[in-house]
Amino acid sequence: MASGPYMFEGSEELDFSLPPKEQEPVAGYQPDKLISLVRNPSWVADDQDDLRPAYVDAISVEICPGCDQEVAEEKVANDEIDHIFTNGVSAQTARKFSQDPELQDQYFVEPGSGNYYISMNLAVPPFDDIHVRKAVNYAINKEGWRRLSGGEASGEIAGYYTPPGLLGNLLEGYDPYATPNHEGADSPEGLELAKQEMAQSKYDTNKDGICDAPECKGVLSIGVVGRVAEAQHQLIAQNLAAIGIELDVKNFDNSTAYGKIFDPKNHIPFSVFAGWLQDYPDAYTFYFFPMYGPSILDQYNTNYSMVGADPEQLKKYGYEVTEVPGLDEKIEECASKTGDERVQCWAEAEKILMEDVVPIVPLIWSNVEQIISSRVVNYTYCLFDNQMAYEQVAIRPEAQ
Repeated sequence: MASGPYMFEGSEELDFSLPPKEQEPVAGYQPDKLISLVRNPSWVADDQDDLRPAYVDAISVEICPGCDQEVAEEKVANDEIDHIFTNGVSAQTARKFSQDPELQDQYFVEPGSGNYYISMNLAVPPFDDIHVRKAVNYAINKEGWRRLSGGEASGEIAGYYTPPGLLGNLLEGYDPYATPNHEGADSPEGLELAKQEMAQSKYDTNKDGICDAPECKGVLSIGVVGRVAEAQHQLIAQNLAAIGIELDVKNFDNSTAYGKIFDPKNHIPFSVFAGWLQDYPDAYTFYFFPMYGPSILDQYNTNYSMVGADPEQLKKYGYEVTEVPGLDEKIEECASKTGDERVQCWAEAEKILMEDVVPIVPLIWSNVEQIISSRVVNYTYCLFDNQMAYEQVAIRPEAQ
């Protein structure tokens, strides 16, 4: 049922007296193919909602798993499509739109409310060893990863997990795995720091800073297809090879990739495309699903690292490891607080996460780069979902 200005095309044909399994799918939603939205006849802007003018009569969204994003971006430049529902654009497209006088007013860099990070499964060797996880943090070339994403416009390099604003900027300057220019193992100092940490691991048998145990070879790493994403994955594999971790790089379309990491029974050791957005402006939204043991689910599990999994959960999902670190008590403590005490508590939780649990490698706190066709007017950004506000934009009359 639609409660706003738009509804799925064909919604008026739904028979709500029937159970969901007996409903005929509406024409406006074809999974993995199409979303077609039309005006909701029960909604009248002047009477019900002065915040959403809803200028356009219909919105058609082509769902294209695994499509080449740069091809879609070129279609926007050529006015073949009006917008791409994504949180960024390729570096090549960012340069094109930001430097071409004909396209500059169709390119926007917006503040984001999310992050990107690498996830390590605490219950799968060699990432069951905190020294391996810390070594990985030192090894990753975050600046190189960001450069492939489009440079500074894509976001701020992250020294920790939760976006700073949600922590009251209390952790300004905090970066427990800092390396020169954020270049990780691609700088001599960063490589040395990573090796020093790896030498403390049980998976470095001769303590030379190289992960040489069998568990360090052929480590499955899940990523997504696309020229930029695959280049970032290769950069990460190169960084980890410098400390002896050999990744078995596998890239899939987004739906398939998420399907693999959503299932805790798959025992995915390493994934390189994780990210999170705030549900509302509170650090709790970054902890409850991705970092809280009781939130681990049989399906659609977003605690990819199995942080806080108890022995029963680990046994249920077939892990040989019987114990992993977590911070459930701290999360529960912070969730019970209000005001400044709450913010301070989340800042403390952040340090526990980054120094005592270490399930991730934070990459960037993301900006959102948006491009639109020349047909679109009244571009407006919605911080809630980090996308163009479709109910605010219009199409130039001459382009209709």
